[in-house]
Amino acid sequence: MRPSFWETAETRRATLDSKSLDAWDLTIQGQYQVNKRTIDGFLKGVEFFDAASDLDSKLVAPVSGAAEAWLFLAMSGWRSEDVNPWERGFVAAEEAYWLDASNYEALVAMSATHSMQRRPDKGRKYASRAIEINPHAANGYHILALSLTVGGNPEESIPASTQAGRLGRYEPWHHDTASDLAYSHYLIGNYEAALTWGQQSLQLFDRFLQVHIILAATYAQLGRTDEGQPHVETVLKFRPDFSCAKHKSCLIYAREKDRDHIIAGLLKAGLPE
Repeated sequence: MRPSFWETAETRRATLDSKSLDAWDLTIQGQYQVNKRTIDGFLKGVEFFDAASDLDSKLVAPVSGAAEAWLFLAMSGWRSEDVNPWERGFVAAEEAYWLDASNYEALVAMSATHSMQRRPDKGRKYASRAIEINPHAANGYHILALSLTVGGNPEESIPASTQAGRLGRYEPWHHDTASDLAYSHYLIGNYEAALTWGQQSLQLFDRFLQVHIILAATYAQLGRTDEGQPHVETVLKFRPDFSCAKHKSCLIYAREKDRDHIIAGLLKAGLPE
C-alpha cells in the first residue's frame, strides 16, 4: 500500500491548472514581501496573498500567509480606521484551518492567532499538533515558544526557541528566533543572556524594531543606558509617536507583570511615557 502522502501529491498534481500555478506564484511573491518583516512588506504580502486566493480559493498557503501578515501588523502597532488587523488575522487563520485542518501552515497560523490574542493554551495545542505533523520544520517550535512565553512560561520557551533556531538557521526570519530568546531571557531577569541574543538578532537584521526595543530595555536594566541610547534613537526614528503606554497596549503577554517588566526597562532607557 502506498503512503497517503504520495496519493495526496498525485491528486494535487492531477488537479493543477494554470490558475493554480499563477496563484502559487503570487503566494511566493507574497511570502517574499512578508519575509522583509517590515510594515510595508506585510501590507504588500497581504495584497499578493489575497490575489492568490482570488485565483484559487482552495489553496491554503496564501490564506495562512495572510493570517501571519495581519497578526504581525497588529503586533507592530499598525492600525487603520477601516481595518482591524487582529480580526483579519483571526478570520484568515480560521479559514486556512477550515480548508485543511491537517495543514502545517494552517495549524501554525491558528497557534499564532490564539497566542497573540492571549489564549496561550489553545496556541500551544495547535503548535504541538503542527510539530507532530512535521517535527523537522522550525516554525512549529517557533510558535510553540511564543505560546509558552505569552502564557507566562518564558523559561520553558527557551528550549523550543533554541530548537527553532537550530532547525531554522537558514530561514529568512532567523533573527526573529534570536529576538524571542532575548525577550525570554529578559523576562526571567537574565539580562546578560538577553543582551547576547539581542545583539545576535541585530547582526542578522538591523532593521528589526522589536530587537531595538528589547536591547534598549536590557541595557537600561544593566545600568548601561549610554550603550542603549542608539537603540532608543532607532526606536524613535522608526516610530516617532512611540510611547510606553501605547507600546504596553500592544504587548501580548497574558501576565501583567511581564508587560510591566518590559515597560519598566523602556522607561529606564528614557523612552517617552
